[in-house]
Amino acid sequence: MSECCSRIGGRGMWLGALVASTACGCGGPARDASSACGCEAPSAAKSTAPRAVVIRWQRIADTQGQTCGRCGSTEQAIDAAAARLRQSLSPLEVTVSVQKVAMPTSDLDKCVEESNRIWLNDRPLEQWLSANVGTSACTGFCGDRTCRTLEVDGQSYDTIPADLIVRAGLLAAADSIRRPAQATCCGG
Repeated sequence: MSECCSRIGGRGMWLGALVASTACGCGGPARDASSACGCEAPSAAKSTAPRAVVIRWQRIADTQGQTCGRCGSTEQAIDAAAARLRQSLSPLEVTVSVQKVAMPTSDLDKCVEESNRIWLNDRPLEQWLSANVGTSACTGFCGDRTCRTLEVDGQSYDTIPADLIVRAGLLAAADSIRRPAQATCCGG
């Protein structure tokens, strides 16, 4: 397993396949390790479109930015996941950024089930992971309301762990690498 792949906790074979599948630089699969995919667009040999993973997270927060414990723990997981993704994806020239959106506590009744929600490249985390969304009792200023949970592979999460965010981030990165090439090369 390569150094890049080992940093993402055992998902290296998948990331290695991603790198190999984009060896042409246009997003098309290379015929072999030393050749391009055979596309006829020489200018597409290296895509100029930015490759990015944008993680957007929203949660309910008070005027000082404080939130409940489960959202606070998810924020820590997002920061850790973003750092791991940056380190792992930088060799592929994929940037990773985080946007944090605070929903005011004045909208608590309307927004509680949308709190602690994550999108990667404008697609909900649950779609990247084929997850189900549920609810469970929360604490803190959420009171006796139920808050958003995520169920992945039969496990329910109140706090979204970094490993799930990294998994979705790798899928978003693969999509980011392939997408620009499809628009410019190989009839894709």
